[in-house]
Amino acid sequence: MSEPGMSFDYEARFARARKLMEEKGFDALYVNAGANMYYLSGFTPTEGGWPVWLSALLLPLESEPVFVMTEMYHDIFVHNQAYVQDVRTYLDGQDPSGLLADLFREKGLSRGRIGVEDRMGFGDVSLLTSSVPGVKLVSGQEIFDRLRMVKDAQEIEILRRVCQIMDVGYETAMKVIKEGRTEAEAGMDVIRALVDAGSETLRVAGHFSTLSNRRIERGDAIDVDLAGVSYQQYYGDSARTIFVGPPTDEERARYDVVLEAYQRAMEMVKPGVEAQAVHRETVKVIRQAGYDMTWKVGHGIGLTPLGHEAPLLQEGATFALEPGMVHVIDPGVFLPGKHRDSPLHIESVVLVTRDGFELLTKFSHELLWV
Repeated sequence: MSEPGMSFDYEARFARARKLMEEKGFDALYVNAGANMYYLSGFTPTEGGWPVWLSALLLPLESEPVFVMTEMYHDIFVHNQAYVQDVRTYLDGQDPSGLLADLFREKGLSRGRIGVEDRMGFGDVSLLTSSVPGVKLVSGQEIFDRLRMVKDAQEIEILRRVCQIMDVGYETAMKVIKEGRTEAEAGMDVIRALVDAGSETLRVAGHFSTLSNRRIERGDAIDVDLAGVSYQQYYGDSARTIFVGPPTDEERARYDVVLEAYQRAMEMVKPGVEAQAVHRETVKVIRQAGYDMTWKVGHGIGLTPLGHEAPLLQEGATFALEPGMVHVIDPGVFLPGKHRDSPLHIESVVLVTRDGFELLTKFSHELLWV
């Protein structure tokens, strides 16, 4: 849910959304609970999906937006400063079909062309199409991606803070990862430091995504992946690999390749460069060295918990990088035979600027061991 007092230029966001809707020939957007709803309105109920519950934001092209939510969430809503104030409610356990039909009829959308999110669940699709059988549902994902992939000044400042928090996590990891300690002990120390630094969530990815009583051993490669760190609803994602004891010659060789790939990718980050070109050049460095990289080199960060949102820097991404895009650069390879088959990767957050980039995560990119 949103944090009271947070305010963005929602009027401008709705104006941009309507311009894109008009270009696509959409009569409305229908947005379920989650990141896109929060982006457009400043509020979102917990994600659930019908038949657990229905939460939606209807944004018509030519009339005012409307929330649909349960009475329980409306009681929470009134304590938040959401941009949209028109709310239609129903009780838990009540069938909202009639409410939806009446709302679409009121807005003149009973036979409209409605853009929806690609992640919209089967239950929500079934509910909407049975309630308003005359509507045509089409993918609005391109609109949502375009709206959120270029950050405004306030979003960038929030993401700077997220990256500062992640840097604290790495500083802590270098101190608390020790041979003989349990993964739970070290992981909780990292999470505690992140929270003390300002993170609003108790969640990370990588090696500490599960906290076991296994003891850290010499020769381990710990994937400290801080996807899940958040501040004011915005999430980060970055990673470093920390070896326990000096790396082997083979591990050093692999790291040198990954570092070269990372540096090559960073050389390419600037406005006008095709996104897939960054991915291709990075993979080329790794494959020429005799290894393979099996994931995309980059993805956007923002309102999506634990990761990936537009812009995606991957094969087939033909759009050009633009100032204001914030994404990770994440080249790497796997270390076969290691505990959990640890990935050896360097993942950092970059902001595309008018003449290049600004690195938002500052922690060292050198080979790390404790």
